[in-house]
Amino acid sequence: MKLGLAAAFLASLTGIGRVSAGEDALRSVSLRASGIAAYKTLADETLKAFKAGDMATAKKKAKELEKAWDTTGKADLAKKQDLWKEIDTALDGFIDPILKEEKPDPAKVEAGYKDFIAKLNKAA
Repeated sequence: MKLGLAAAFLASLTGIGRVSAGEDALRSVSLRASGIAAYKTLADETLKAFKAGDMATAKKKAKELEKAWDTTGKADLAKKQDLWKEIDTALDGFIDPILKEEKPDPAKVEAGYKDFIAKLNKAA
């Protein structure tokens, strides 16, 4: 993801700018949907790089995904803390092997990805 795009993504998810209460409610719904799509995109990019054997890019994308989730995920699911925890745990199951293991097991990474996406879909 290019820096400008990443900044725009984070800005849109953090709700920079002033809006009325009605607009704020509408924005929170669309932010959740766009945030989920953005998390899926980053997860897809991470898995694609991993499968291609490009560990440098896989690690970079995994860190971007983790930062995006840590920055905005909790706010997106502020009223659903149990769901946030489920997704957060699944995210760790997906990216931890990529970030922490010298030679991650592809089956473990794929299973972690599928679990993360399944949990993320619960927030949609």
